[in-house]
Amino acid sequence: MQDDPRERAEQRTLLMPRRDQGSELRPGHALQEFVVEKLLGVGGYSCVYRARDTRLDRNVAIKEYRPATLAARAPDGRVGPRLPRFQAFYDKGLQGFLNEARLLGSFDHPSLVKVYRFWAENGTAYMVMPHYEGITLKRWLQDLGAPPSERWLRDLADPLMAALGAPQVPARRATFE
Repeated sequence: MQDDPRERAEQRTLLMPRRDQGSELRPGHALQEFVVEKLLGVGGYSCVYRARDTRLDRNVAIKEYRPATLAARAPDGRVGPRLPRFQAFYDKGLQGFLNEARLLGSFDHPSLVKVYRFWAENGTAYMVMPHYEGITLKRWLQDLGAPPSERWLRDLADPLMAALGAPQVPARRATFE
């Protein structure tokens, strides 16, 4: 096995998840018929952008597969694993992202996000969904200042469970001894 200085340097920083600063898609970047307007959020496995659908003249949200600790964007715009040893994990995650998009796209229920379309390009994948204005659930929960009530959680979960065809859980209190 050859000693790769890049591999050694990378191993020193792998324990701390990081994101390449400034590697998100910039406003004005074109993806198919969509033009990125703004970065909305960054998670562990993806970035979400607000974009303009130039064919249908509407705002959409585009989710891009880009796992923070496994992948980086190259100067040519392609996304791929940071190191060769991450290739299998990256590919498995990419396939999972595409499967999630396909599954969500097969549903038509008001409690589930609609996927307009998805595709693989630039070594990664994209999922186009409706863009909804408002605050995130995470922000709402922070602003709430206390955990939501069980009733509120049930009101949120019941329509989601129904959309997935799962039976409703009867309301009963759990006790722990």
